[in-house]
Amino acid sequence: MTQRNGFSLIEMLLSLGLLAILMASAIAFLMDGQKKYVAAVAADEALQNARNALESLTSAIRQAGNDPRKTSDDPCHPEHNPCLEGEPILGSEREITLRADLTGSLGDRGDPDCTTQQRFEDLTFRFAPATRELKMRSGRGRFEPIVQDLADVRFEYYQAQADGRLIPAPSPCSIDVVRVTVVPVTPAGDAARLTSQPLRFAMTVDVHVRSRK
Repeated sequence: MTQRNGFSLIEMLLSLGLLAILMASAIAFLMDGQKKYVAAVAADEALQNARNALESLTSAIRQAGNDPRKTSDDPCHPEHNPCLEGEPILGSEREITLRADLTGSLGDRGDPDCTTQQRFEDLTFRFAPATRELKMRSGRGRFEPIVQDLADVRFEYYQAQADGRLIPAPSPCSIDVVRVTVVPVTPAGDAARLTSQPLRFAMTVDVHVRSRK
């Protein structure tokens, strides 16, 4: 009787085929995990961009109209904001201008100086759909992007009623609340398919103007 040593050619080919199948499955599993990780990172970045936009806008809107030297409690009175050199809030659906007398020169220790010439006292925010950027400028300077990769940013303007209801503000001087809506960029392609929580929603906040309280 002849003793058999090692594997036959057929057994070796079957082993190699099985090994190839196992390796292919392992590689596919790793690639799928990598895609899900990339999708999760993209979703997290999109949400963080939206939060950054909301934080920047909320902080500026709350300060709008600050004028320690106002002489009237009626926000539409000509002398209500004598130091702001214009309406505290002017805006459209995708652009808003905010004025506030916040600081002065170093000589007066930063006290309000009855102008809006200091940095961050006269701000304009604009959403550029073509580049998906939220841009900002101070005074008459250039618009510079401050948050990128946003699907949309919109502004709505309301007047608060005594019963708590909000109605569309009839004029800039009657704006009590600015509703800010920020839409994160939705991941595209495989990222959208693999993201467990697709970013098909808008983040909305009602910002109350402090100077009107």
